[in-house]
Amino acid sequence: MLHDLLNRDLTGFHTRHSIPDTKGLQDQKLANLTPIDRWVLGVLQEGYLPGPRPKKVVDSHGNAVMAAKRVLDNGREVSGLVEIIRDGVPALSKESNQSITGLLKKNWGAIAKQDSGDRRAYWLFPPLADMRGAFEDRFGPMDWNDQALWIDGEYQDQDDMPF
Repeated sequence: MLHDLLNRDLTGFHTRHSIPDTKGLQDQKLANLTPIDRWVLGVLQEGYLPGPRPKKVVDSHGNAVMAAKRVLDNGREVSGLVEIIRDGVPALSKESNQSITGLLKKNWGAIAKQDSGDRRAYWLFPPLADMRGAFEDRFGPMDWNDQALWIDGEYQDQDDMPF
């Protein structure tokens, strides 16, 4: 048997390149998501970004827009993106704003912007299909709902929101 192993041609074989992409592997990847990736998964499954809106929710390119900082909405203060993420993912309660926003930028293509008119800060997220594609590139195929675009407006059932 040693003779067979020593004489076997392994040209082109690499242990990391031939890992079968099975349901078990995908389950393992999903079970080990980082807290921020778990939050992103919930957002992508629903097709909705929670939080205040400084302007139209979905722009003409399919990007989702949401406020970055606490804002006043009808006279009451509403949490911004980082506070919403921390509220929904207790494991991130000790993470810095820079850490959370850095992961959103680096891993998910979110862009922090500022309105030139009222100078209000907001986030611009890529189109839903692009973010879902990026998620699948990292974690394997997913069963998404048929929704192709971000939900434009308030979430229908605030009490049943998954994040």
